Amino acid sequence: MTSAIAYAEVMRGVPADDQSKANAAGRLFGVVAIEPFGPEAAIAYRRVPFRRGRFDRLIAGHALALALTLITNNERDFADVEGLRIENWTL
Repeated sequence: MTSAIAYAEVMRGVPADDQSKANAAGRLFGVVAIEPFGPEAAIAYRRVPFRRGRFDRLIAGHALALALTLITNNERDFADVEGLRIENWTL
């Protein structure tokens, strides 16, 4: 499963005129469930140290609200989020 915020980030990176990339994203999210960002995630987000312009902060709040482990190659950006479980699958 992935956060609706992470889904938005991926889709933001797909050029509107690139059907191949749009199809690839569609296949990925056809097998990876997208979890809505709801009230519980918004409440958890307020506990996350704020950094302007960082969607990662919303993703961290969402993972905290759902008590999920966040999978990332960017461990440093999440290191200050208390209680967040992080795994890096690229190591």
